[in-house]
Amino acid sequence: MLENFKGFIGYTDDEFKELWENAIFVVDTNVLLNFYKYTTKESTSSLLAILKKLKENDRLWIPHQVAVEYFFNYES
Repeated sequence: MLENFKGFIGYTDDEFKELWENAIFVVDTNVLLNFYKYTTKESTSSLLAILKKLKENDRLWIPHQVAVEYFFNYES
């Protein structure tokens, strides 16, 4: 049962390494809307570079509902 709650009991260094090397990142609407909230060009560029790199490695997933919420809210 403890295997189902690793976030509460902790990961080994090897488990963390494997997660960072293989995990698929799922962003929510707020991540995408943050492009409009950042005050520096450097912050925006950094976030965009991270998302592009994840996409190139097939490790980025944006759920349909997130895209819908983004398009309904990006102008405001």
